[in-house]
Amino acid sequence: MRYRKILLLNPPYTGARVKVVFCAGLGYIAEVLKASGFEYDVFDMSLGYTYKHLKKRI
Repeated sequence: MRYRKILLLNPPYTGARVKVVFCAGLGYIAEVLKASGFEYDVFDMSLGYTYKHLKKRI
């Protein structure tokens, strides 16, 4: 496979009455990537990062 680095993205949530938590699905995906030898990182936009931060990260 050509790409070995993957960025997992947890998008921002704009709902006012829901507590923001880390998506468990991203955790499962991260474990599969790790077991398969991929390098990955998680970018959690619910922590206040903006699309400008995301663009810099990519």
